[in-house]
Amino acid sequence: MASAASKKRQDPWPMMEEDMTRALNDLLIQHQKYSAMPSHTIVAENELEGTVHNAEELLFDMQQALDAVLQHPELFSITSEELNRRGALVKQWERDVQKPRDELREASRKRKNAAQLSASAKAAGVTTEDLAAAQGRRNEENSSYLKQEHEAQQATMAEQDQAVDRIHDGVKRIKNNTELIHEELKKQETMLDDLERGMNQVQVKLESAVKKVAKLLDQTSDKKKFICIGVLLFILIILVYVLFS
Repeated sequence: MASAASKKRQDPWPMMEEDMTRALNDLLIQHQKYSAMPSHTIVAENELEGTVHNAEELLFDMQQALDAVLQHPELFSITSEELNRRGALVKQWERDVQKPRDELREASRKRKNAAQLSASAKAAGVTTEDLAAAQGRRNEENSSYLKQEHEAQQATMAEQDQAVDRIHDGVKRIKNNTELIHEELKKQETMLDDLERGMNQVQVKLESAVKKVAKLLDQTSDKKKFICIGVLLFILIILVYVLFS
């Protein structure tokens, strides 16, 4: 146990977290000053750039320290809850540093565009204002084209939605018709079952009547037999007429 404890490494995170917190506070103050300026000077951009760069270096070290613990957790006495907290902190710090970094990149891009615009104006023998106006017109044309493309896409999507709705309505009608046909088939099946039961009952009654007649014929004379046969034929004709009329 003693040898295992001696292998545990010292956790540098608490001290690094304090340094990172101070760097982020400095960055926040510098960023607020930069944002409050009506126009951003090169000096202000350089000052903010230095503060952002310092925070990015510390953030890189923090990520490296966190990765080392995650790769070899047996070397540090750190709970999973603490590791989750540190991971969430690193992600939050990345977002805090990314915002001023994006603003600096945008300022640099605008400055380069302005320099290129000025150089193009000199080369073309026109004023910077004229070239800027031409650039503005091109931007408006591009915006108009993009707007038309967006409207065309919206119209296409609307047509597709209508087609899908029509297909849905058709499928719904087919489903309703199928249900109606199914119900009608069930009714027809019930009617056929009733008819079959009726025929079976008639057949049973006829067989019973035939047996009774046969028994009666055996017990009577020939003359009476012919009379009974005639009566039975008459009854049979009536039954057939009733069944098939």
